[in-house]
Amino acid sequence: MFQVPQIFSSMTVRENVETGLIFGNRDSSDTNGVDDLLEMTGLTSQASEAASSLDLLARKRVMLAAALATGPRVLFMDEPLGGLNEIEIDAFSSLIRKVRDEMALSIVLVEHKIRALAQLSQRIMILNFGETLRIDTPGLILSDPEIITLYLGKKHEY
Repeated sequence: MFQVPQIFSSMTVRENVETGLIFGNRDSSDTNGVDDLLEMTGLTSQASEAASSLDLLARKRVMLAAALATGPRVLFMDEPLGGLNEIEIDAFSSLIRKVRDEMALSIVLVEHKIRALAQLSQRIMILNFGETLRIDTPGLILSDPEIITLYLGKKHEY
């Protein structure tokens, strides 16, 4: 999944998800699978709407449903929470957890919203200019003084 939703604006929500079937590992005639994905992502009521009419959160849900329609073993997400407000971040984070748990998917994501990342992750890798600084659990990462300094800056004394 891309940071900025890449969907087919001229198609309906359902058609976008069905397109994922065409390019994936699932049976492309599996319309039940599409219905299940629309329900899982909260898009059932918007299935016949034009994708162009959707707000950012709904567009991200469409892109997620289409990605899931491909039948991935691993889902890669680039800043999935980018551009969302706090309420939307909570909603989309909950959806990511639901997808991970119900579909038993491994998810690799790049995210700068550290609190949300900690809630979504079992392990976090911190990179700095391409160099791996730490790979550990969220609790240890968030309490690491070097990581805190890197992300929050050093305390300035005046």
